[in-house]
Amino acid sequence: MYAEVGSKVSLENLIKGVVIHSGNDAAIAIAQAIGGTEDGFADDMTRRARELGLPKSTFKNATGLPAEGHLTTMRELASLTRYIIEVFPQYYKYYSIREFTWNNITQQNRNPLLGKYRGADGVKTGYIRDSGYGMIGSAVREGRRLIVVVGGMKSRRDRAQEAERLLDSGFRKFRAVRIFSAGDTVGQARVWGGEEPSVKLVTKNDILTLLSEEEQATAEVQLVYSGPLKAPVKAGTAIGIVRVLSDGKLVYKAPVHTKNSVPATDSIWKKALDSALFMALGG
Repeated sequence: MYAEVGSKVSLENLIKGVVIHSGNDAAIAIAQAIGGTEDGFADDMTRRARELGLPKSTFKNATGLPAEGHLTTMRELASLTRYIIEVFPQYYKYYSIREFTWNNITQQNRNPLLGKYRGADGVKTGYIRDSGYGMIGSAVREGRRLIVVVGGMKSRRDRAQEAERLLDSGFRKFRAVRIFSAGDTVGQARVWGGEEPSVKLVTKNDILTLLSEEEQATAEVQLVYSGPLKAPVKAGTAIGIVRVLSDGKLVYKAPVHTKNSVPATDSIWKKALDSALFMALGG
């Protein structure tokens, strides 16, 4: 972003420098401020990637420049993009800014979709010799968001055309399917030693996923939790996940929480009955 050495730049402008200008100087400045060193920040990024369920992403620097062992996958880039959009909308908005001026130098966002592809609002382009021209693109139409990741392209033009082709195909073939609305009961969990024999499980957020017509025909929902639960059970406790599968493959998952509290019972008869059932079920 052409920030002068020793100059003071706000964190917001550094983020804009990274997102809009692909500024390596801004990326390194942020890395050193947060991680102490760029290497330390890269280690922090790798640990965070594991926490987010990205097993293959390993970082050796903050810039994305080629380095031994520095790698990721297209799938994990898409997963990370989705996480940023959902969890940090206040920062994702920077990806749609068309240009940014710093130190009297104005640079354009290199994303070829912005202003040209209807609904496009991000995300990031890149190039290295080994993997060619690539990009992450995202667009929203009629409330549906698609994310595409392309790589190995021979030119900027090829990169733009492939991203547009994939987005066009996705919007044409896929539809948003509402599996559950926020607060819906998705099932029940057995409770051992409680005033009630079970507790309802709910989702805190809407569960929406994009499915093709073929995927909708084979879609199924699974509730997965470790039980029975032992009373007392508090309302709002995360105890498992609901999984959406199509043709046996996982397409979406979300946490489920207990809808209400279940206090422990004082009844010796209920405890005895629960113990018998627990043993009969192999607990």
